Amino acid sequence: MRRDALALGAALALALGAACSRSRGSGSGSGAEAQAAAAAVGSGAGAQAPSPASASVAGDAAATERTDPERRVAFYEAKLAASPRHYPSLASLAVAELDRAKETGDPSWLARARTHAAASMAIQANVQALKAQAQLASYAHRFAEAVELCQRARAIYPPDTSLAALEVEAQLGLGEATAAAAALATFPADDFYAAFARGLIAAAAGDGPGAAAAFARAAERAAAERVVALQRFALVSAAGALLDTDDADAAAPYLEQAERLGADDRRLRLHRAEWQEQTGHRGEALRALEALIAERDEPELRRRAARLARQEGRPEVAAAHFAAARAGYQRGLDAGERYPLEGLAYLLLEAGVDLPRARAAAEQNLEHKRDASARRAVELARAAMAAPAR
Repeated sequence: MRRDALALGAALALALGAACSRSRGSGSGSGAEAQAAAAAVGSGAGAQAPSPASASVAGDAAATERTDPERRVAFYEAKLAASPRHYPSLASLAVAELDRAKETGDPSWLARARTHAAASMAIQANVQALKAQAQLASYAHRFAEAVELCQRARAIYPPDTSLAALEVEAQLGLGEATAAAAALATFPADDFYAAFARGLIAAAAGDGPGAAAAFARAAERAAAERVVALQRFALVSAAGALLDTDDADAAAPYLEQAERLGADDRRLRLHRAEWQEQTGHRGEALRALEALIAERDEPELRRRAARLARQEGRPEVAAAHFAAARAGYQRGLDAGERYPLEGLAYLLLEAGVDLPRARAAAEQNLEHKRDASARRAVELARAAMAAPAR
């Protein structure tokens, strides 16, 4: 669970955006239509127990751009200024703030999101807020908490398949493949989220072709419902699963299919850069990463750019990317978050510097995240510490 860990949260946002876009197209913007569109993607796409409040927030979402976190935050803040106790808006604001955290790398957005999700629950326990809390916990590598939240939400509304998928993802984060498979077995439907979860389980087991096949099935389900964003998302995941097993040739057709659906997708461009790296075009890959960084700086992109620049014999460029990556990871750690630990460990290991800190970060990360990537970081750090000094 390296590349597409925490992917379900992004898929949820895409699905709800598609649902709201389809309700906009009807001209009425009604909550019922937004819920119906969400159900078409799979009941996980924003579905919840029917209530006037949930229908209202789904309809209101049709009035704003769901794929723009900044605008979504502003929209829900304005709505809450008029109705401070509107608990569905508090939950939706929390999800928008989580997306802002992902977009900006600023951990303060996570604190805000947690506050608003908790406020929604304090007014009235609801599936929407529980789901927001589960997404927050998973993103922050608090996987045990995410499992518990998913199970609570599923007990309230079992038909929501995205909750089962989120639980699969969290169980994999804990290294619990058996529990993940058990969660998958409880799916009430064979929809996009079921297929995507099968892909996550196969990827966690190192089965690149099996994962790609499952993600491709998810793409087919999204295509059948004309949800292009989810179709592309799943195709990129299929390519990523194969790139994780160093099978760039097999990944290429999935990347090409995804590019036909929109080549400007950020996640797609990142995977294309990795394909370039694996096929020996490191200079092109580095330029692609730097273009992404220019648009939105992220420590993980900086880490990859530092590694590529080092391989290309550009030490000054590598040093600049390394410093930016380390500062970005440290910013999250200083805010009390644990999710930067693994990235920091790999950054230091790849540069061959501050190995005691790399080992400490890897071992601390393993206390909360126990998938193959986390275990590998510990193995590499311990081996590096044991190697004779050069």
